[in-house]
Amino acid sequence: MLTMVSQYQMGVSWRIGVDESEKTELVTHGMFSLSRNPIYFGMLLVGLGFVVLVPHVYMVICYVLAFVGINLQVRTIEEPHLKRVFGEEYAEYYKKTNRYFPWVSRA
Repeated sequence: MLTMVSQYQMGVSWRIGVDESEKTELVTHGMFSLSRNPIYFGMLLVGLGFVVLVPHVYMVICYVLAFVGINLQVRTIEEPHLKRVFGEEYAEYYKKTNRYFPWVSRA
């Protein structure tokens, strides 16, 4: 549900992948005011739920691989793109909003 609501809140800015020619607005409202990546956060929560429901070493391995893959996507592709496109606006948003987990202190 978190993932779907976050996708809805992105509105016309929602996309798959990074297209340098596409111009969208930086979304910082709704779920995005609590997490810079609430869609991925929702996916990580679902994965954690699978680990709890099916407590097996393979589930833990799958979860860790999913987290590493998502983190690589965000840190090496999406965040650099957002920094290039939105500059100071993204830098301010980056400073005040966590990457995934809303309750983790930024201090």
